[in-house]
Amino acid sequence: MIKHLGQSLIKELSDAFRVVAFDYERQCLRTPKPDTLTPINVASDILAVADAVVADRFAYYGYSWLALIGLQLAIRTDRLAALIMGGFPPLGGRDEEMLLVTTATYEIASGARAMPSADESEWSGVAPSRDDE
Repeated sequence: MIKHLGQSLIKELSDAFRVVAFDYERQCLRTPKPDTLTPINVASDILAVADAVVADRFAYYGYSWLALIGLQLAIRTDRLAALIMGGFPPLGGRDEEMLLVTTATYEIASGARAMPSADESEWSGVAPSRDDE
């Protein structure tokens, strides 16, 4: 679904804007460098792409982890004309649940917590809801 969203955005925005899309996440997985994957280096990587396509000012869209990269980019450069963060709670938003899941994911990945079964998942008792605000 997210992949299709990105393709839709590219298609719809290309008529009015120059769109540069690249798969940073896949590149990071293809050539992992966990010791140098820092906010400063990530922002530098994105700026290097902008430099390569001669984009002095540009808008950035990212979803989830890539949204966090956009936030890191925004605090490190004045070249952003817009920042769009999908799959990320807004400032002052309700992010308590997201923090619980993120913390649990970190603990599972680091071995501090066992992987829960589907019945024990942090999300097992959460009913989907929508809040237009």
